[in-house]
Amino acid sequence: MDNTADVSNNTSYRDYEHIPALPAAKMLWYRHHYLPQKSDWADPEASPLFYPDDSPTWAGVPPAIIMVGELDVLRSEGEKYAEKLKKSGVHYDLHVMEGMPHPFLAMDGVLQAGKDSITYMVEGCNKFL
Repeated sequence: MDNTADVSNNTSYRDYEHIPALPAAKMLWYRHHYLPQKSDWADPEASPLFYPDDSPTWAGVPPAIIMVGELDVLRSEGEKYAEKLKKSGVHYDLHVMEGMPHPFLAMDGVLQAGKDSITYMVEGCNKFL
């Protein structure tokens, strides 16, 4: 998570600023309620992407299954998290769900991508545990 991200500095925030499922303004509303003090936004405890690549914190991170919608303001953050894990030698699977907005997993009753994401989670748990 990068709690400093917005349309001025993040590709997916800019590209999907007005997408109905999770527009950038709503994500910023959540942020301001989660971290009302702007000085906390870049704290690695709130924004793990700000831990330095050589931080021992990364060595303790478990394997991860990362799934993001292609049409999600948070997609870039998920991709950056995968990059951090890769640099740290942490095993991960990254799935960018084509054509999907943020809440695709909750639509598993009607979207194949939602069903697929559940399969990816189960397969990932079997692989990493």
